[in-house]
Amino acid sequence: MLVHRLLAVPMLLAGLVAAAAPEPPRVAGFSAFLLNSRTGQLSADVMANADQLGNVPAGPLSAVSALVVVRIAFGAEAAVPEGARVHLVATEASVRGRAARVLLDRSARLGPVAQDGTTHVGFWLDDIGCATITLRARLASGTTKASNAAARGQAELPFTCYE
Repeated sequence: MLVHRLLAVPMLLAGLVAAAAPEPPRVAGFSAFLLNSRTGQLSADVMANADQLGNVPAGPLSAVSALVVVRIAFGAEAAVPEGARVHLVATEASVRGRAARVLLDRSARLGPVAQDGTTHVGFWLDDIGCATITLRARLASGTTKASNAAARGQAELPFTCYE
């Protein structure tokens, strides 16, 4: 009976250690803020309301550039692995006979992690217009493997023109 209890202790400890292991970092979401060319003010997060994305260059938002923020989640009290970076590719869909084009293909290092386990990285997009923009982010370097599906994220900015 004592032997069974002694054998159960390492198994119990192994389960506790596995439960306490930190979650792998993941791309937790995107935000996008349009820069109003007339006022110089940033909009509210347009990812939350895609209805705002019609006629953006000439409409009330008057924007030809945007700040895209990629949110990375590490879990509470985690530290950023040394050399960790987020890579963002923003691709504009083809429109009116114009071929699809890459607006941005860039990596940036991660900053400190907040108490809730998140960090944010901003990327500037120039020359936005009326074509949908696909955002693809992935974590690179540090301890994150590129094959980890959680280390990748995708979103769309469904810009359109009604002309």
